[in-house]
Amino acid sequence: SCGPASTDSPHGSPCTRGLMTEQLSFFVAGRPITQGGMRPATNKATGRPILITTGGDGLRQWRKAVTDVACLAVDRTQWQMTTAPVVVTYRFLLPMPASRPAKFKRMLIGYSKVMPDLDKLTRAIGDSLKVAKVYKDDGQIAEAHTAKYELLDHALIGVEVVVATLDEDFVTETMARLLERRSKALRVVR
Repeated sequence: SCGPASTDSPHGSPCTRGLMTEQLSFFVAGRPITQGGMRPATNKATGRPILITTGGDGLRQWRKAVTDVACLAVDRTQWQMTTAPVVVTYRFLLPMPASRPAKFKRMLIGYSKVMPDLDKLTRAIGDSLKVAKVYKDDGQIAEAHTAKYELLDHALIGVEVVVATLDEDFVTETMARLLERRSKALRVVR
């Protein structure tokens, strides 16, 4: 059945579109850390050039926290690692800066319009879900919904993660209908 965590997406949830077959959701408390790009470095032992992920110890600790909570959710729900396409929802809850005007602080929560970048926040989650055996590979993510909010109460920061498997037959049929409509629309335009 569809849980409330996936029903409030502004794009419609997988549940309401009939795509979802199974769902796993959990919350990881703590300050979300970004995973930037790769940068060149030299292997100290061999002297050979290598690429390393930017983010350092903070990123390693954050990814471990995500992996640990995801493993716990997998164990508690008896989730089976999927090879099906998935839709993910990430809601990042970040600390509201002290510099926010009082009118924003009175609301207690609001959209975050400043750093960190949303795409860099999401990068740190994908591989952790693979390690936790939520899915076989993060390339299976066929659809993603992401948001970042600022919270006045810094004790509540973290990320909510929802992963839902997609019914491949339904997706194939839907895509076929979309392609058919698109080709008809292109014939009308010409």
